[in-house]
Amino acid sequence: MITQGERRNFIRMSVETAIRIKRAANGDELSGTCLNLSATGAAVLLSEPLNMDEEVEIFIDSTGQDIRPLEASAKVQRVDTLAEDKFDVGLEITGYK
Repeated sequence: MITQGERRNFIRMSVETAIRIKRAANGDELSGTCLNLSATGAAVLLSEPLNMDEEVEIFIDSTGQDIRPLEASAKVQRVDTLAEDKFDVGLEITGYK
């Protein structure tokens, strides 16, 4: 349920699962951990930062045979440095594959 103080239109689910990110500009791939996910965004923990407004492709494998993996286009909306090699990245999902 969205509370009065909640600004998002979609509930975020805590997931803590592996995620692959492909940078649109150069095709480099990164691996990280998706911490939470909604219909319009995701929070991801990475060992290197992404650039603000950078476009990426995201891939989250499915845990079941009957469920397709998540494949989507996204745009970087936030990058917070947690440690020298740990970055909390907020992604806006811009389209599904």
